[in-house]
Amino acid sequence: MGEYTTNIGIKNGLYERLKERKSPGQSFSGVIEEILMKAEKYDKLEEN
Repeated sequence: MGEYTTNIGIKNGLYERLKERKSPGQSFSGVIEEILMKAEKYDKLEEN
């Protein structure tokens, strides 16, 4: 039961953070795509 509660807490926390980053009219998948693109750029910088 504890693990289930933790997973729900993590999901709710991620959802709240995505809502904060989302601009009006932007979809959640758009926000996630933006985050992934930034992460890929960061990874490339780390490699060099």
